[in-house]
This record gives sequence, C-alpha cells and structure tokens, in this order.
Amino acid sequence: MCLLHVTRLQLQSRPSLIEWIFHVAEDLGLSKRAVHLAIYLLDHFMDRHNIKPSHLQLVALGCILVAVKYEHGDVCSFGTMNDYATEKYPLKDIKHMELLILTFFEWDLTMPTIAEFAELFMRSAVTIGDLLHGKKISCMVVTQRALLDRFSFFLTASLEDVRYLDAPPSVVASACLACSRQTLGITPLWPMRMRMLTRHTSNDIRPFVLILLQSLHSSNPSPDTGYGSDGLD
Repeated sequence: MCLLHVTRLQLQSRPSLIEWIFHVAEDLGLSKRAVHLAIYLLDHFMDRHNIKPSHLQLVALGCILVAVKYEHGDVCSFGTMNDYATEKYPLKDIKHMELLILTFFEWDLTMPTIAEFAELFMRSAVTIGDLLHGKKISCMVVTQRALLDRFSFFLTASLEDVRYLDAPPSVVASACLACSRQTLGITPLWPMRMRMLTRHTSNDIRPFVLILLQSLHSSNPSPDTGYGSDGLD
C-alpha cells in the first residue's frame, strides 16, 4: 500500500509532528517501541484521511495515547497529554480521536514495527567473529554499546524520512543495522549470519542503505567513514 496519498499540507506538517512526538516521548520516558508504533499509526491514519491543519496535532496526540496503552499497559491521562499540545483540545475530542484511530485499525495493533525488528536483530548485531577496522574486537562490551547508540541514531533517522514509508519494517531495520556496522568500521558488513537473521540479502537493503548514508553525508559527514558507497559488495 502506497503511503504517499497524504495531502501536501499533511506531508509538509509531518516533520514537525514527528519532532513533537519525539519531544513528548523523551519527556515521558516512552519506549522506542511506543514511539515507532505511534508514528506508524500517524502515517497510516493521515494517509487515509484529509485532516484539518488545526487537528493534526490532535491526531498525533491520539496516536501516542493508543501506542502507550498498547506498549506500556499503563495509561497517560488525557489531561497530561493535552498539556503538551500547542492548542489545548477538549478532553471529549481527545477521547473521540483515540476511538477513531482504534476503529480505523479495527482494534488490531499487532503490526510489527521497525523497533520490534531492531530489538530482534540487535541481539546478534556483532559477534567475536567480526572485525573492527580490520582487527579483532578487543572489547566486545564497548563495541556493542557503540553499535547500539549508532543503531538508535539510524532508527530515528529512518522515521524522519518519508522515503521509508512504503518499505517493510524488517528491511528498514536491516538497513539501519548495516549502516551502523559500516560507519563503525565493523566487517564483514553483511555476513551470512546477518542474512540468515534478517532474511534479507544485501540487494534487498541496498537502496535504503544508500538513502541513509547519502542523507547523513550531506548533513553531517563526520565522524563516520565509508560514505562513498554502501559497502555491501
């Protein structure tokens, strides 16, 4: 399903909505899974509705509420969430929006997100058989921590780019992992272990790796290496 049916205004508003969700999530200590689910809900809901500009943040607010209830089990109060909104909405409107979102998805929130695949892939993202800048990894704990930080960075970047909207979540998570390994200097970049774990070949993820690397190179060329190519050959 193509997710670029959203109106131009909604597409232009997406970056600010995503940034707002990031801000709320950081302030409330929400998990990455909740953030990714909220943005997934937002993208799909906007794709099938022509939303008034004044109600876009209300939709985002409703998506966060639904995601938090699903991922965390606890409930953020409507009043607490409304405090983050630029325009304060009547509580009945927030409740109604939450119901509209749940109804639109037929109360089924079991769709896998990029964050879920990322958690699965991270368990075997680096092993003692890998090399770091061509040498044996001297401290696996430090390398794993650095890879996790880089992986989180790329996952966030993937949420901000509309070119990933139609990509399968597992492919995006795989591309983020490949970018993380490459920019840290971990080789081989996409060994058989990663192909078996993710079920994706280097050809599957290559277009998305290039998007990430090119966008990062144009905005912040350091301290990473290997931006000239995807390194997947």
